Amino acid sequence: MEGNGGYRPLHYDLNLSYDPATKNLAGVMTLTAVATQNLSSFDLDLQGLNVRSRVSVDSFPAAFSRNGQELTIKPRFGLLRGGPFLVAVKYDGSPQTIVGSPVVFGAPYGWIYTDDGAFVGCEPNAASTWYPSDDHPSMKATFTYHITVPADRSVVANGDLQSTRHHGDQTTFTWNETSPMATYLATIDIGKWQFRNGRTPGGIPETTATDPALATQAAGISMT
Repeated sequence: MEGNGGYRPLHYDLNLSYDPATKNLAGVMTLTAVATQNLSSFDLDLQGLNVRSRVSVDSFPAAFSRNGQELTIKPRFGLLRGGPFLVAVKYDGSPQTIVGSPVVFGAPYGWIYTDDGAFVGCEPNAASTWYPSDDHPSMKATFTYHITVPADRSVVANGDLQSTRHHGDQTTFTWNETSPMATYLATIDIGKWQFRNGRTPGGIPETTATDPALATQAAGISMT
């Protein structure tokens, strides 16, 4: 079952790389949270994927175990109610696309593989297919994404694009979402996007990412 007690998430930092050729996602999820009770252990939701030897709480190595989608972490030192803590999980693998689920009338959702990358749509319960989380819609948090992809691909995510850094044959896109949101709303969409920047009629900055195959149609859409 999604969701875990004993703490409240505050901020997810996802430092990930994705290779469309191998469909491999790898990196580190770092969660800032606050304990709502004294804790000797706590759980995160994670479906599939491989958790490597690096799991830490407040920079100290932590013991962990898996049972279904529950990733149970036991910190070296107990966590006190009301205190903040930082948990980091290193993981990798090919995210599972959820198919045949009655909650979305059988339509595939979660991590959707595309010809040039991936589309991520996680409502209502698929966030845990691609990053460890407290995957309950009431547990809202802010997000920062550092996503590294091949140099000929781009990344769209929630919030504002903070930077684009080219290094060799790869590019890292950093996006930042400062409004707390449910885990299922977190998305990274990878492809050969064409970007346009503009503003909404109300003056809000916006970024439009278009599939090159739809560039002609998109050119006719005005941005004010």
